[in-house]
Amino acid sequence: INGNKLLRFKHSHTFSKDLPYEEFTIPMDKNSIAGYVAVTQQVLNIPDVYELGPDDPVSFNSSFDKAHNYRSKSMLVVPMINHINKTIGVIQLINSKEDIENAYDGNEAYSIKLACEEDFDTKVVPFQKRYESLMEAVASQAAIAIENNRMIRQIQEQFEEFVRASVTAIESRDVATSGHSFRVADVCMKMAQAINEETTGPFATTTFTDTELKELEYAALLHDFGKVYIDTAIFLKSHKLYPKDLENILLKLEYLYRYQQLKYAMAIFNEMKKNIEFNKRLTHVNALEDERDDVLHKILVARQKVIELNNPMVREVDVENEVKQLFAMLQSLDCCDVENNAMEIFNDYYIKNLTIKRGSLNDDERREIESHVVHTYNFVSNIPWPPEFARIPEIAAKHHEKLDGTGYPYGLKGDQIPLQARIMALADIFDALIATDRPYKPPITLEQALKILQEEAERNKLDKDLVTLFINKKIYQQFDRNAYRTKTAVQ
Repeated sequence: INGNKLLRFKHSHTFSKDLPYEEFTIPMDKNSIAGYVAVTQQVLNIPDVYELGPDDPVSFNSSFDKAHNYRSKSMLVVPMINHINKTIGVIQLINSKEDIENAYDGNEAYSIKLACEEDFDTKVVPFQKRYESLMEAVASQAAIAIENNRMIRQIQEQFEEFVRASVTAIESRDVATSGHSFRVADVCMKMAQAINEETTGPFATTTFTDTELKELEYAALLHDFGKVYIDTAIFLKSHKLYPKDLENILLKLEYLYRYQQLKYAMAIFNEMKKNIEFNKRLTHVNALEDERDDVLHKILVARQKVIELNNPMVREVDVENEVKQLFAMLQSLDCCDVENNAMEIFNDYYIKNLTIKRGSLNDDERREIESHVVHTYNFVSNIPWPPEFARIPEIAAKHHEKLDGTGYPYGLKGDQIPLQARIMALADIFDALIATDRPYKPPITLEQALKILQEEAERNKLDKDLVTLFINKKIYQQFDRNAYRTKTAVQ
């Protein structure tokens, strides 16, 4: 505290009296017996602490004895030293009750009671010299055990922080999904804890241990790790065409418009130069103007149609037929560049993307997105998990499976999908539904999101029992939809 080291008395016990030992701290300095041993790393074997004199390096504080009618006498204090020669604690033995003169069985600590002042004078003896090396060995083993426990805890904490930092770094690539993995993990943990509380119904006999809860949490945090291998542009694709591609085709249509204007202007000019009857010439010019106006109108309609088709909203009309008609119309119009080479306005790339019926991704992009679970599995499988966490890669890889077998990447059905993965599937979909900043869909209300979950359960996509538990326990109210988002992601 404030740069000063302290000794904390974590465990104290006596066999003779039921004394109110409480956890407390003392400065780690030479002003107390335990502090002196901790600082100097020297063993102290004191026959009687009340006989310590002014020339001794330590003194005894008798306040505890006076407060509880106790008598500390002999004392053996041994430092606990770790592998880098640092004191991490002290073992302090008080009042040896070894019956040296008579045969003893080693149970004197339990069998000999110190009830009155005479008992302390007659039954307490100094600690034998041989106990110093014995207790040093015990203290060394205790230090090793404490250090091992501390290092295991530290490794666990460091690994968890590494996982969280890695997830944060990956999700920073896509501001729209910032914090998604953390929120999914939160929902998964709340679902698992709710299952543990169930005493009736489908989850009455299902219980997640602390280790299984941690396994589920890690799997949820890492479930989208494979997205690091996916082109960021796909995640940010908010419309069927990328911005540069939309700009490109609109510029082409603008060029086509001007080309047709110029083409008909030249045709009209040539018609006007013809040496024919005025009325006949006027008729030809009017026909060309009408034809020109019709073509230019079609180009403007085509431009607007491209903008409309680029919207990722689900459309009731036959998108493929609309794009087919649009392509046919544009193909009927000639267009040449400045070198008089034929210029392509509309090609297969635009056809493939503008005919997307749902969302903003074409089949190739959707397959690439879906491949993230395989990348996740391959990456997470390379982590040397301890045996109790061996299923993390499997759980993370199966969070997009559906009960009816229409999920990916393996097309598993029903019980082939682990319960943990089914929980994660629900959490993953719910967080995506209530997101307010996904580029490929408008935000929806909480009520709409819950309705969609129920519909997915009825269609045998999601686990109906899990959806029912999620709604009945109101788990959707137990977390903040904007939690873990970067500042730039929160609107």
